[in-house]
Amino acid sequence: MAEENVILEKIRAVLFRFPDGIDEFHLMQELGWEELRNKLVPDLFCSEDSDRILFCSHFLLFHLLYRLKERLRSTKSGSLTVFCLEIRLIPQLCQTTENKGSLEEADPMEAYYLNLQNMEAVSGSDVRNMLEDFFRRFASWENRDMDLKVLGLDHGAGKQEIKERYHRLVMKHHPDRGGNAQKFREVAEAMERLEASSEL
Repeated sequence: MAEENVILEKIRAVLFRFPDGIDEFHLMQELGWEELRNKLVPDLFCSEDSDRILFCSHFLLFHLLYRLKERLRSTKSGSLTVFCLEIRLIPQLCQTTENKGSLEEADPMEAYYLNLQNMEAVSGSDVRNMLEDFFRRFASWENRDMDLKVLGLDHGAGKQEIKERYHRLVMKHHPDRGGNAQKFREVAEAMERLEASSEL
């Protein structure tokens, strides 16, 4: 417990030096994370499974970030934004008057990371499956952007907007109406992929 308190204060000190936020990778560098995590739970990082070590290292840091967030909340001394690409200390003074006293929006990840059993339950193969799923989803989002571009839409397009644009383009490029058969095919294929990926 004493070791955890020391590490929480180190995290807070680093975040204080980066008022605009810092990403997870650079926070780990600033903290000298490998040495700190090994002090906290020395046996956890003796495994030969590099994927599991990577996951546990991430999980433990986020566990501590959410512990710090709890502490800041309970002492009414601020809050914390916790995302892989943005970890930011929000001092109490920065919170607007209208937000004071109102309930903070619930973070669905907080309960997950605060429960250390969630880390212990994950095996190396679980981590590899999560990574594969992540990259599959990432590829799906890249394909989505390409398909939306074919329809002349940007990343933020909603379902209704996509359907309306598709119907306009189909009418415009349909070969029976003297349209461009190649463009018609591209639009139809893009829409088919969007539907298959559960976008619509």
